[in-house]
Amino acid sequence: MEKGLLFTYTMTYGGAAVSLFYPYVGFLIYVCFAIIKPPAMWYWSVPPGGYYDRTVAIAVIIGWLIQAFGNWKLGTHATRITLTLGLFFFWQVLGWAASEVPALAQWHVWDQFKILLMFLIGLSLIDTPRHAKALAWTMAVSLGYLAYELNLSYYAGYNRAGAEGFAALDNNCVAVEMACGAGLAMFLGFGERRLWLKAIGLISAVLCAHTVMFCWSRGGMLGLIFVALAGFLLIKREPKHYLLFLLLLALGFRLAGDQVRQRFLTVFVDPEERDTSANTRLEYWGHAWQAMQRNPLFGVGPGHWMHYCHQVGIRPIYVHSVWMQAGAETGFPGLALLIAFYGQTVLYLYPLTRRKARVADPWFPDAARMVIAGLVGYAVSGTFVSLVNLEIPYYLVLLGAGVLKVNAALLAQPALQWAAMSQKPLDPNRSWQPAPA
Repeated sequence: MEKGLLFTYTMTYGGAAVSLFYPYVGFLIYVCFAIIKPPAMWYWSVPPGGYYDRTVAIAVIIGWLIQAFGNWKLGTHATRITLTLGLFFFWQVLGWAASEVPALAQWHVWDQFKILLMFLIGLSLIDTPRHAKALAWTMAVSLGYLAYELNLSYYAGYNRAGAEGFAALDNNCVAVEMACGAGLAMFLGFGERRLWLKAIGLISAVLCAHTVMFCWSRGGMLGLIFVALAGFLLIKREPKHYLLFLLLLALGFRLAGDQVRQRFLTVFVDPEERDTSANTRLEYWGHAWQAMQRNPLFGVGPGHWMHYCHQVGIRPIYVHSVWMQAGAETGFPGLALLIAFYGQTVLYLYPLTRRKARVADPWFPDAARMVIAGLVGYAVSGTFVSLVNLEIPYYLVLLGAGVLKVNAALLAQPALQWAAMSQKPLDPNRSWQPAPA
């Protein structure tokens, strides 16, 4: 049996069986499948329409129900993030009810419901630092493997990512995913003490960054630059980390090549010299802004942008901006909730990156850095792509919310337990460490 098919069937049916008893294992498989998409990754051997992710998701839900819905002691910050996502979904439901063509909104709201449900399940099941770290590694390795396969295709002579994208994602959407993955994997590698894991993390970051470059997405490249800037600002103030960071920058500059650099520099040309793609984006951002002004409360309706284009007599193409598309389809309140969802996550995680932060596990500051860097990449590169329901940024927020949840729970343990544990020598192999007094 071909390895891709064997992997898919083993993870699907073996993972579904395990999920009944350990639903978090199945959740990680679901996240992996959301990234690598087996029927697209191994299209020559994995039959399409096998409902592999759905099979795992159903088993995860059953196991979650058996475990009485997990642990909902989220802490203040994780609760606020979760409520914001819930309100964003609720606002889309109201927009669906008020829309002109409910059938157009139904698929969009259903996709958002699946994201919300798995977000809630994942967050309720994250109880330890090991759970959070497992999610980070699942995303980083899955994105790294996808980038590896796309790099193989590129060097074999066919630029699959640039020509056709991957699965249902075009080249720009793939670039957004990879910009997120570069930030995540970079700090995951920086935070590891074991050299082989550090190497896996940093190699994944390089593969993701290089994939952005041959996706020919200027928005993706701009997002990657902001990931690097965020990385420089967030990195630990230690010579070894600065050295690694500079090496990654030098390698990235070398991989870019003249053609990539020239493509990116067209972002800054005079308005008269812009190409059709850039001018079209600016034109449709203007149309989206007009739609928001005409429909400030609920927008034109979830999934209704193309319908709106036909109504006002403009060419039916996407807005090419997560933020403008969200505002046009869900109104100013929907846009505000989406921005608040991501913005709160960065705001609450940033204090954990400070030198004197009180954390329950020494890995949490690195986790905060990787989530912030990944979301910065999404915020910038997503400005040029219309894909509100891209799953990667939601899972990045889930990782951040999980860290906030576990950190709050451990820091809230009785003072006597902390005092007792603080007398023991720190063990780097333990799943968590007591906070400093």
